[in-house]
Amino acid sequence: MPRRLSAALNWWIDGVSGAASAAIDRIQGRDRPLLVASDGNDGWTVFDPDGMPAGRIGPLVDGEPQPLPEAIAKLMEGRRIDVQLAAARFFRADLPPVPAESAEFLAAIVEHRVDRLAPWRRVDRLTGYVANTAADGQLAVTVAATARMFVAPVLAAAETASARELVVVAHPEQPGAAPIILRLPSARIRSLRLRKTVSIGLAAAVVAILGLNGFLIAEAVSLDRELPELQQRIDERMAVLRKAKGSEPVAGGDIDPIDAQKQQSAVAVVVLEVLSKVLPDDTSLTGMRFEDGHVKVSGVTHSLPRLVSLLVATPFFSDATFTDPSERLEDGSDRFALDLAIRPNSTANLP
Repeated sequence: MPRRLSAALNWWIDGVSGAASAAIDRIQGRDRPLLVASDGNDGWTVFDPDGMPAGRIGPLVDGEPQPLPEAIAKLMEGRRIDVQLAAARFFRADLPPVPAESAEFLAAIVEHRVDRLAPWRRVDRLTGYVANTAADGQLAVTVAATARMFVAPVLAAAETASARELVVVAHPEQPGAAPIILRLPSARIRSLRLRKTVSIGLAAAVVAILGLNGFLIAEAVSLDRELPELQQRIDERMAVLRKAKGSEPVAGGDIDPIDAQKQQSAVAVVVLEVLSKVLPDDTSLTGMRFEDGHVKVSGVTHSLPRLVSLLVATPFFSDATFTDPSERLEDGSDRFALDLAIRPNSTANLP
């Protein structure tokens, strides 16, 4: 619960600060707070939101960034930065149409297809894409990619200055090209978030304190009323446990442990039968595990999108989620790990 509360608080703070920053930029007529343009291999020229040169970011020296001028660091802090690359360093392609039902797995499909097209390895590549619904209902996907080394100096400077995110585009911009968006969490962003938390928290403290006493009193009264009912429920469950320990029959429709095991076994049998019928001949499983209404499977297949479509099309699985990134093997097949959600009552009508 504390972790969820912290995540919700951070989300609220980021939303408020982001909205305020966006509103200020719009009032001042600035769609982009900052523009960073490519300047060959000698570094980068930094332009302020009004289009005026504000300084330079030098190239990496022995793999390390050069000191960032204080004025540029202040200009970049908490901002969204446009990064323009020379067109020769920016890959763009239109992928073959993707079925609309595969939208949930679009990111994985894009990565697999870009692996075959882009000249950089996935570990060294930055990728972005946009998807639009075509007239035939399928998804028209445009992808963009570049090498991480082309933006390494700007990426290092942005992380040092706690910029919010980078938006990498081609210069001159290619029509229909997808932007490559890089979000930049860092220690200084967390520090900035903490300062915003303290500021907003102090502003809200007075209101919270005024309402806290009344809330605590109401909760105490409610808890005092619920304690007898909770004690009665505990006594009833203890009675059931004592009967179960003495091998006495339990009243009230409680499920016998053996019956529960039989029900779980039925689910396992059905899942095995479904997988044996659905899996294509080019697919083999290397692992399977049942857990809380899910079955986790891993293996190798020659057509990952087709495999996922076949699994979710059955009446037994309601969802399929990748638990680990898939891996392309030398023979063109994909190693995968999927989590399949078993539909409730899918075995109710078994003979």
